[in-house]
Amino acid sequence: MYFYALSQLFTLPMVAGQHARVMQRAVQVMMRCHQGQALDLAIRVADVEPSHVAAVTEATTCGKTGALMGFAGFLGAATAGADAATCEA
Repeated sequence: MYFYALSQLFTLPMVAGQHARVMQRAVQVMMRCHQGQALDLAIRVADVEPSHVAAVTEATTCGKTGALMGFAGFLGAATAGADAATCEA
């Protein structure tokens, strides 16, 4: 099922050249999400120094939820036909 979402990106109406940019970003986001998930699963909060809990939480959240939310904005802009700079913003 991992690859179903990727395959569906090609069905979105986009201007020429956008599909490649979207696919590249999707692969990067999937990697970040998996890294965030690995961090989340590998670290037990009870083993983290209390002064580092916020940083660890931020790292896992940025790697998972943050990456997905960023991609949602990027994908919306790309589907709407925005230029590369606007998609990145």
